[in-house]
Amino acid sequence: MGYLLFALREILPAAVLLIPFYCVLQRRVHLDMHRIVFYYLISCYLCGVYVLVGLPNITYFRFDFSGNLIPFRDMLNGLRSTVQNVLLFVPLGLFLPFLDSKYRELKHTVGFGFFTSLCIELLQIFTYRATDVNDLIANTLGTFLGYVLAGLLMKRIPVLEKASLREDKRTMPILFGTAACVMFFLQPFAVMLL
Repeated sequence: MGYLLFALREILPAAVLLIPFYCVLQRRVHLDMHRIVFYYLISCYLCGVYVLVGLPNITYFRFDFSGNLIPFRDMLNGLRSTVQNVLLFVPLGLFLPFLDSKYRELKHTVGFGFFTSLCIELLQIFTYRATDVNDLIANTLGTFLGYVLAGLLMKRIPVLEKASLREDKRTMPILFGTAACVMFFLQPFAVMLL
């Protein structure tokens, strides 16, 4: 419970900092409110991932490589961590098919989840966290499970399949870039104010 409260304390300032950005985006790009709220929620989720995986920020950045590069080594011994890593990426696999019809193909969604997890594992070299190939495997599995869940939801609720958001090559960089910038540059100082 203590870790959850810590995570909420870290995510809340980021969620507040994202509001003005999405208000400006809505006015500039003229997106409907449903899409803006969806984008905002995804950015909040990404900020949560940022906190939970312990990525570096402007106040804490150091080189400290430690990790496991042997697949499946000690994966069952750390079963709780493995399950947490799977669950952490289920929302990513679930959201992607609704963001862009390109991600309605398994290879694009799972590939995106793999690449995102790989970036996280590489960035953890600059933190106190260990880089672990098992986390990469678990996160990719979580993305796959989210993709399957999205497919099931679309089949059961046909209106969801038709409610595809427009394809825009700027969507993913905006969502990921905004969350990363807020978490790297602004959030550490906002947390100090609490």
